[in-house]
Amino acid sequence: MNLLLAIGAARRGDDALGPVFARLFRRIAPPGWTVLDAGTAPELHTAAIRRLAPPRLVLLDACDMRLPPGEMRILSPGDTTALAFGTHAPDIRMFSAFLLHDLPLLDIRILAVQPARIAPAAPLSPPVRDALRRLARALAATPPGDPLPFLPFTPQPAP
Repeated sequence: MNLLLAIGAARRGDDALGPVFARLFRRIAPPGWTVLDAGTAPELHTAAIRRLAPPRLVLLDACDMRLPPGEMRILSPGDTTALAFGTHAPDIRMFSAFLLHDLPLLDIRILAVQPARIAPAAPLSPPVRDALRRLARALAATPPGDPLPFLPFTPQPAP
């Protein structure tokens, strides 16, 4: 079973990509996927994650990687040191380490999506909306046991 934990703040522009994706993917997720909408508090779902004990946890979140809006990367928790994730706490590395303490065999992947804008009451930007549609189709077509490849991340220089 794959567990997707969708993270983000509803009604904050592209930071809402997690909750929006959770609603979309629940409708089309094939057997082998479970979806939780964590909102801005993924730490409140650690008991459910430990109880489900999935072999793979996919964390979906907006992340400023200095890439074009809508670009996606699949990262490991160690890749996140120089990245700015959403508007929530705790740090995604600390969150991952906490889970790995109780579930040492858990395969954690971070699905990071480059936002265009994060602002109160803003809608999802077109590039992020398109990225979520592509992502939903790709994950729905991935058999539960197939590996999700890591897409290496190289930080871009600040403009």
